[in-house]
Amino acid sequence: MDQVFHDEDLVTPTPACKKPRLADQIQAGLNTPTRPVPKQSVKKPKQGRLDADAKRLPTFGVYDLQALGVPQEAWPIEGKEYKGQKGYTVVSDSGAAIEVLLSQSAFVVKRFGTIGKKEARLDTLKTGQVSWSKFGGPGPAWEQAKAKANF
Repeated sequence: MDQVFHDEDLVTPTPACKKPRLADQIQAGLNTPTRPVPKQSVKKPKQGRLDADAKRLPTFGVYDLQALGVPQEAWPIEGKEYKGQKGYTVVSDSGAAIEVLLSQSAFVVKRFGTIGKKEARLDTLKTGQVSWSKFGGPGPAWEQAKAKANF
């Protein structure tokens, strides 16, 4: 007598596949717990301070500072990255900051420097805009902005 096999007889049921527990995986060396890596902050060194040996650039973007008559002390520093296209900020050793706005033909005193000795009284230091046209050009306007900021 011939035996007749049915499809059900050939297929043997397999046990349900369970995902191994994390603890079992770690014990077997298959999985290692990971901790979030703290984000490393990258601090850029402060640039823009006036250095005696810092090289100054006679141009900024499309502007020729020499042709405009901007004093060399107000030129941008070579190698420093500036965010704007029409202006930049010059910072002194005392902490005073003057923004050079080439498109507006003006200097803006952002903050004034520390007062040393008795050179400047606090009531003479002011933040604000110094227009080139009001003072007869960039040279005299720069001197006025330096005086306002105790540069």
